[in-house]
Amino acid sequence: MRIVVALLITAIPGAAFADKRLEEALTPYFDRSRDGLDAKERQEMMEEIKTLQSRSVHTVEFEQQTLSKNGDQWRAGLLLRDAYATGVFLDSDEEVSDAGAAFSYTNSFKTGVDTLSATGAVMFGTVGELNRNYNGDAEALRATRLGFLGGLEFDTKWTNGEKSGSLAARFGAELETEQGGIFPYQYWKLDGVYTTDFDGTANVFGVESKWMPISNTLPIGKTWSLDSGESAWLYFRPTLNVDYAHVDDNGTFTALVPGRDYLWAGIKADLSIFFASGLLKPFSLNAKYIYMYDVLGSGNDSIDFVQIAAKYALNESRTTFVQARYTYGNAPRTLTMKNEVFVGLTVLFGDLVESN
Repeated sequence: MRIVVALLITAIPGAAFADKRLEEALTPYFDRSRDGLDAKERQEMMEEIKTLQSRSVHTVEFEQQTLSKNGDQWRAGLLLRDAYATGVFLDSDEEVSDAGAAFSYTNSFKTGVDTLSATGAVMFGTVGELNRNYNGDAEALRATRLGFLGGLEFDTKWTNGEKSGSLAARFGAELETEQGGIFPYQYWKLDGVYTTDFDGTANVFGVESKWMPISNTLPIGKTWSLDSGESAWLYFRPTLNVDYAHVDDNGTFTALVPGRDYLWAGIKADLSIFFASGLLKPFSLNAKYIYMYDVLGSGNDSIDFVQIAAKYALNESRTTFVQARYTYGNAPRTLTMKNEVFVGLTVLFGDLVESN
């Protein structure tokens, strides 16, 4: 089917719309350029486009293309990563993490002890581009993206057949909102969590909530260049969190008290340094820090956890890495004390693809 429409000289590739339809068609392009345009700049650009539209309009023919209502687009995929998202799923390009799950095997010829360990998360995620309630006012509050992420998080060891560690089933929803002000983008997250040990005796039920802002003027939630050549970059993502857990049975999690309710409030922060070009491009550094105050226990069971890692990508697709990682502190949810070093290969796979 062929139709005749009004097309701007500076048209969007593959489609063009007049008047309000042009505005709707441009919106997803603005949404994908978050780092480059703030709310005020978007409003100014929209006014400029309207001015160009009134001055230079041409008539052309092209094949009709259909856009879904309000620009809705959904992507989904299966993901293998190092952990369930510390920050928010939507703000990491729907990747959750750029680090893979770790699997290792150790045999001691002296003691005859065989140890197999596995740490990571298998998840299914889906993300939709909503762009709801957009009326042309870039300062007005609107929902722009919605995401769902669920799966299994594992951290376990088998030593001569004896299992230890934790397994958590998680499902959560995230919402991205946009408006004017110091934090033009904000992320809201709610997760339901069930945690057990590998004996299956522990039963810990929980709900976790998270809020993360992004600032255009402060180093919060954005990627910042560390050099004028734009080769070295820093990414800092702090979140405010409130987590609740009820321990029905503590099983092998001896730091937890059976029958007790826990309420933690505090920060979870993720800092990354990576390189866009040059000899250092395969390298990246990452640090995670979690401090959650034990509200109901007057701080006696607060969470203080840090993890520092350096990794080197072995392939261009950045799915296989050599990683060195140090972990110290009591782990979230189980309060299990960690003081360990890992050096080995990590693997990640999966991406979100467009889904009807």
